Amino acid sequence: MSRRVAVTVVAFALLGAVSCEDITTQQRQTTLVVEISAGASPFLAAGDTLLGDTVSFTARLTDSGREVPIVSQQFSSTNPSVVEILNASTGDATFKSTGEATVRVTISDPGLQGTVDLQGQMDLRVTEYVPQFSLSSTVTGAAVPANDGLMGDIVRANVTVTKDGNAVTSSGVRIVSSSNTDVVDPSGATGADLALLKGEGTANLRITVDQPQIPGHPNRLIEGMLSVTVKPFVVRRDVITKVSGDLSLINGDTLVTDSVVFRATVVKAGNDTVKNFTSAGTRWTSSNPTVVRIVSDTMAVFENPGSALVSVEFDDLDLPGEPFGDTLRVSTFVRQVNIESNFAGPGPLADTLRTDSVTVTVAVTKNAQPRLSTVQSIETSDSLIVRPVTAIVNQAVFADTGQSWLWVNLSQPRLPRRALRDSVQLRVTTYLLTADSASSTTPVMGDTVQYFASVRDTRGDTLLTAFAANFTSADPSVVRLLNAGTGSGLARDTGTSTVSVTLTDPTLPNATLGATYIPTLITVERFYGQPSITSGDFRDFVTVSASELHKFTDSTRVFFPNGTIGYVDTATADTLKFFVGAGTNSGQLTLVNLVDDVGGARDTVLTRFSFSSAGTVDDPFEPNDAFPLADTDTVDLSARLPFDEILSMDPVRVPSDTNFFWISVPSGPGETFDVRAAWQQAANIDFFVCNGIGNPPTSYDDTACSRPKTANTSGPGDFVEEALNLFLGAGRHVFGFYCPAAGPCPALAVTYRVTVERQ
Repeated sequence: MSRRVAVTVVAFALLGAVSCEDITTQQRQTTLVVEISAGASPFLAAGDTLLGDTVSFTARLTDSGREVPIVSQQFSSTNPSVVEILNASTGDATFKSTGEATVRVTISDPGLQGTVDLQGQMDLRVTEYVPQFSLSSTVTGAAVPANDGLMGDIVRANVTVTKDGNAVTSSGVRIVSSSNTDVVDPSGATGADLALLKGEGTANLRITVDQPQIPGHPNRLIEGMLSVTVKPFVVRRDVITKVSGDLSLINGDTLVTDSVVFRATVVKAGNDTVKNFTSAGTRWTSSNPTVVRIVSDTMAVFENPGSALVSVEFDDLDLPGEPFGDTLRVSTFVRQVNIESNFAGPGPLADTLRTDSVTVTVAVTKNAQPRLSTVQSIETSDSLIVRPVTAIVNQAVFADTGQSWLWVNLSQPRLPRRALRDSVQLRVTTYLLTADSASSTTPVMGDTVQYFASVRDTRGDTLLTAFAANFTSADPSVVRLLNAGTGSGLARDTGTSTVSVTLTDPTLPNATLGATYIPTLITVERFYGQPSITSGDFRDFVTVSASELHKFTDSTRVFFPNGTIGYVDTATADTLKFFVGAGTNSGQLTLVNLVDDVGGARDTVLTRFSFSSAGTVDDPFEPNDAFPLADTDTVDLSARLPFDEILSMDPVRVPSDTNFFWISVPSGPGETFDVRAAWQQAANIDFFVCNGIGNPPTSYDDTACSRPKTANTSGPGDFVEEALNLFLGAGRHVFGFYCPAAGPCPALAVTYRVTVERQ
């Protein structure tokens, strides 16, 4: 596309001079032509001045047909809102909106002598693609008014694209979205241009077109909105039974053995009935004749439980989506006979106990939905066992043990045939409650005692696996029940208590079943604690938690079966910590000096736990050798002060049991120490401190002792031997712990704690 503008220019040329006074000029006329073109866009080149296009205007200057180079040019637009010049020098521009505008170019060239600025122009009218959308039915093939679509129809979106009122070729119609998919659902049909008219209402469809493309925007498609109104279109089907009278069955009451008549009603726009159809103008078919068998015209028989698609076609009505079909599920009423005791209330059928008076009800469901039911009468196969009550249609009495059939006749809901009535076989029984032995061993205080009960049904002497009972204790201070329902109890204190059990479920209609156990006798106590370890080796650290019945005191002691004592480190009300003593053996421990849960003193409490080994003496400070000792057999305490260790003394060792240490005091005035030995059983332990011989000492000088052996002040019953403010001069000093000959030396191994501190 181009525009030409011609300009006539008069130029003067100086001719050769004849003389200085004689000057002659010659005039010539020049025609300059300015031409504007915009051929960079294929749309503009084809005459499509389309909204959104980007173009490049160019200018061409010729002189009598000969092209003249352009030195300077400027493009402009008379209507920038329609055609906007992006670059005045290069002529780049864009079509911003529809309308008209004139594009001008001004050429300024100082080389063209005697001329003014040259101008050229091009008149443009910018237009756009205009899409018009419509719908057509894929069922009938006819056009579908956007304001009168029929529910159930599948429609196709159509488009007509025009430019300047002229149709252009278009393709690629897509329904992108719907403002209300409950009304128009694009996902309800297979195809980009298809949608399902799903429900009543109005929805706005966003529709795009792939071709033609919008110039300058390769990813932008022509699109538009189409408002679609859908009106309801319903085919209603009634099922009328022929067995139970002219009773229109409610939805789902499609019962086996029934004979029915189908009737169809077509309704449009929710209010206006189009037409009623009976036998005329309809054709009924069944996808599964073994379930629903079509007999003739609209008559059918429900043969068996199952599902079948029952469809109807209309002869004289052009409706989208025909034939119309619904899945019909044929079943029967599910009935559950419930027998509720007039004495004990509802219960399982096994609770058909002799002498009971019962009420019979029937729970009826159809397709998992409860239905109202009314018992009309009950019948029995043996009235000596189950005797119906004449005055009340749904009650009976269990007169004796045995077996009887019970039939229940319903007046509601109606059954197509009497053969469908419900029946149940009853076994009238009674129960026997037995109290079993709680344990083969006599419980002791602190034990958890489990009581058991068993229930047998006289029907085949069957042992019940599920029942409920209530246990009681005659003296809860002796036997306290932790769970009255399970029979779990606690041996609370010494003494005797009788435990009884009563059957609570199932129950007898007029009596209570109970049983009594042999009285429970508790003679001894037992402590329930939790040790941290159970190896039983010397210096194993054990933590025991207090039980519900016992608390610890600061004088609590631990005795092993052979009489040795565990060294108690700390004892609080809830926690006892002790070290396993030397020479211990396996078996249950005994605790002394405790209090019970109400503060009363308790002594000689046998614990619940035991140690697995006889115990070993693993005391690294007890070489058990006489001097002189090897260098590795003695220990220098100098680098370990303050020194705090659990030690042992075992009288069965030969030679006499002795623990040796030595301390190196640097040269100078000497140092002062506190030395303490403590134990927790009757014994006499002594220690001496004498000058050591050798470095390290391999013997000692018992004539040069800061604390000689004669300094022992301990006697029978004393549990501490100490030397406070013990001054040691410079040099090496040997410590020795032993049992003096004067005794009393322990008969069993002793565990004791030694503490050495600098003052």
